[in-house]
Amino acid sequence: MRLKNSEWTKVFLLFTIIALFSISPIINHQQFIVGSDTAFHMNRIFDSAMQIKHHNIQYFISMYGYQANARIVNPLYSPIWIYGFGLILDILKSWLSFQIASDLIFALISQLSMYYLLRENKIEEKLSIFLSIFYYSTISGSYIIENSFNGLAAAILPLGISVCVRYITNSNKPVKIVELTLATSLMIQTHILTTLFLISIYILSFFIFLIQNRENYQKIYLALKNTLVAGILTLLLTFNVWGSFLEIYLSNKHIIKPFIRNDYAFTGELFNIDSVTNGAWRTIGLLFSIVVVFQASYLIINWHKTNFKNKFVSILGFIFLLLDTNFFPWSILWSKIPFMRDVQLVNRFGFIAKPFIIFAFALTITNLIKEKRNKNFLILPISFALLSIIFNTSAIEKVTQQILGKPAVVTPYKVNLEDYTNNKIFRTKKLQKAVNKMKDGTIDYMPGKIDDDIPSQYNRAMYFDTNILNNKKNSKKFIKTTKNNKLNYMFTAKKINKQVMIPAIKYGHSIIRLNGKIINPRLTPIGSIIITPQKRKNMLQISYSPSAFWKIGMIIWILSIIVCSYLLINNKKYALLQ
Repeated sequence: MRLKNSEWTKVFLLFTIIALFSISPIINHQQFIVGSDTAFHMNRIFDSAMQIKHHNIQYFISMYGYQANARIVNPLYSPIWIYGFGLILDILKSWLSFQIASDLIFALISQLSMYYLLRENKIEEKLSIFLSIFYYSTISGSYIIENSFNGLAAAILPLGISVCVRYITNSNKPVKIVELTLATSLMIQTHILTTLFLISIYILSFFIFLIQNRENYQKIYLALKNTLVAGILTLLLTFNVWGSFLEIYLSNKHIIKPFIRNDYAFTGELFNIDSVTNGAWRTIGLLFSIVVVFQASYLIINWHKTNFKNKFVSILGFIFLLLDTNFFPWSILWSKIPFMRDVQLVNRFGFIAKPFIIFAFALTITNLIKEKRNKNFLILPISFALLSIIFNTSAIEKVTQQILGKPAVVTPYKVNLEDYTNNKIFRTKKLQKAVNKMKDGTIDYMPGKIDDDIPSQYNRAMYFDTNILNNKKNSKKFIKTTKNNKLNYMFTAKKINKQVMIPAIKYGHSIIRLNGKIINPRLTPIGSIIITPQKRKNMLQISYSPSAFWKIGMIIWILSIIVCSYLLINNKKYALLQ
């Protein structure tokens, strides 16, 4: 369904007003919200911002964030977003201004993507607007309050759902190459685990398409061809992510996975009807619970006359919602299938359930309006949208009031918040001040090996914390500088033949020079560098030289972006991406 530019302009302005209203407590109180993932992402964004500011681009190792320890994170985790956010931070000059801008971007993307899904499926304009607002409100806590990129992935997810629904409902044109390519590429650039879930739903949808059209080989051929074209384009447009994974994992014997949990309690959203204003960020909330019960009841009563589209999206939504509860036997599954623990937090399934269930709810309301010829059914979604945005804003107000009253914002690592009451370090233009306080204690993607049990992981994290993060002796010993995409550690060795541990990480393709000579140093279990320097002033230089495969791939990636952008702009003229 092609929408007029005037409609998009109207909803964009409306959604902007809604977004500004929802984050108004942050703007009014000038309070930066510190969430569970703030330290991790703040260091990533700061690193890219400083690279841009100083025109010193190093795609792999961290030269500014993470205490300038040469750790590799950004190439493996939403690199495009991080460089985009880094540019915004560099322009706005303060963490508070950046948070307001990024929250606004998140709010607009989540509302516009849901609006696109609903309008593509012929849901009337007013209903689409209010359910888009409702959707934003149901996922906003994950990003605005917790600062989690799961929320950002959820904001994009409706685009992927549109791809799935097209497979099962539009046999004449089951694939829009642009839609499939952009939806998948954006998700890969945002969150890998959510991408895997999305691709699994693609496969299911395509399998249903094959069954529906098993005797029409021409339609199957066309769908396969367009899917293949979109797949190739997606691979080209996301080489910077999967190519970087190959670069890192093939050049290092071991890479530490993101943290693993052995327990499943309290990780899911649980089927809890607490209001979001009670601080229950990981509960589905009262309003969404009503939608779930309403949709389930409607299907039970009207199963035989409900269309396949509604059944399909409803069932998928309910399945993912079940996976997001303690009703599902996660403890048994994790004990029998250890790799399933890579999911980390089962509330990630809730992010997938929400857009499916809200979309199904939209189909149900639309059907009820047509059947009963009564638009009063719109009262329900409109009421939910208005109440949810009020609840959402109240939740953010509650968090900012907590910050105003006391600086003890809960964070998962050793972050000393007592010495910057009222968020002063987040309002200053000296970005480094906040980063120095918000030290990230995770060991994700470091070149070491740990067991999957929590004590081992905890001990390695504490080793990292003691030797790199909070080693005051080391912080005074080393002078760190960056130049020409290289990280320099200058220090003075006062004794002969005494080993020195450099608070920096070495990977397989890292190049280590001591006083101008390339060396192959001994490493700690997490990849920290140990050297025996001369009794003199020394300079240890760290750089990174990726493989020829990665370099060639990145050239092709850049050219692919240029060509695809040109074709997209001139799509009507060339009609290659229809």
